[in-house]
Amino acid sequence: VDAGGVRRRYQGRNKQQKDIALFDKDVTETIEDLHEDGEDAISLDVQTFEFIKRANDYVFVDFYATWCSHCKALAPTWEALAEVMDDVAENNVKGHRDDYTPEDFEMAKKVEQPVVIAKIDCVLHPDVCSRKQNIRAYPTLRLFVDGEPWKGGDYRGPRTLMGMVEWMQIVEELHKEDLGDNDEAKKLHKAHEGM
Repeated sequence: VDAGGVRRRYQGRNKQQKDIALFDKDVTETIEDLHEDGEDAISLDVQTFEFIKRANDYVFVDFYATWCSHCKALAPTWEALAEVMDDVAENNVKGHRDDYTPEDFEMAKKVEQPVVIAKIDCVLHPDVCSRKQNIRAYPTLRLFVDGEPWKGGDYRGPRTLMGMVEWMQIVEELHKEDLGDNDEAKKLHKAHEGM
């Protein structure tokens, strides 16, 4: 039951979490090593979160808590994901960094639209996390499409570069189909108005 007395569906952690990879074991660098050339996963606060959702079609956000051991374990994988997606978005094909494999890069190129990889520290920004986004477990990986949480729910698959990129590719294809359906519906509606 929420604050308004309305019964809502609980969006808790994946009960099968023991069955998934909690981070990518192929990313061997520490978060400090990955940050030597700057942070690629964008840190957001209340204002920047709203701005980035409006300014980008796809925003993938890691809602984390600094005290959470799973969040700490995921941090290098998340940063490597941000680096590979940035490289793909910028078409920086000069060679891949050591943070991800050539296979990861090739998979990421299949995602046609740029995806902003971001993170929000829920300890510092509880208003965004618990109040506005109803985050109850850490880390929560949520993709925003056109400013709204993806209708298929939060990411619950393996927390590997390949797993997350493959999921983003599927979401992108589903989103394109939805837009196509909407365009067709609009055409039909206009055709019927003219009759």
